[in-house]
Amino acid sequence: NILNNRSNIGILTEKIRIKNEDLVILNNNKELLIKLEKEISIRQKVVQAFSHIGIPNMIINTILDDLQILANEALGQIKPGLEVRFSIIKTRSDGEQEDTLDIEYFVNGIQREYGQLSGGQKFMIAWAFKLGLSLIIQQRIGIDIKFLELDEVDAFYDDSAREAFANIIKKYQDKFTIFVISHNDHLKDKFNHAILVESDENGVSGRLTESW
Repeated sequence: NILNNRSNIGILTEKIRIKNEDLVILNNNKELLIKLEKEISIRQKVVQAFSHIGIPNMIINTILDDLQILANEALGQIKPGLEVRFSIIKTRSDGEQEDTLDIEYFVNGIQREYGQLSGGQKFMIAWAFKLGLSLIIQQRIGIDIKFLELDEVDAFYDDSAREAFANIIKKYQDKFTIFVISHNDHLKDKFNHAILVESDENGVSGRLTESW
């Protein structure tokens, strides 16, 4: 009986060990299942948000009109005669209409292709859109934005665009505190305040060389 009981104890002990291992696996799988279900839920919400009934529809129906007005108001201040319009309906070759989003550009009432615009005009339009969006955000969530950070936005602009950039910053600096980050050495001479930072011997930026 003792031998038999010892044998049964060994068998039962092994079964308990296996069951405990299975319990750990089960708990891990439950945690994984909860995580995957949460991810699926988030992904489904993202898919729905960017469907035709989600964010694009909200932008078209609630933001574009305001953005067009505010952008053109900004353009009227910095470049009279430059105007943008949104077109949200397009007629296909078969005569049917479809929802779309195109931006039309006008210079003194004459429509231009984007490629026909100068670098300065392109920058002015980009600035007007950014400013318009910031004003819409202020209106929608009830905050007052007084600080704008522009990080290397002039990297690919030609001379006319950079000149327009500097002039616009000066025009709006009484409404916003504007912090401009740039690698353009000529741009620093356009402003009353500047901080010059250079790389150290290891190529790491952070060494202050000059400020005014």
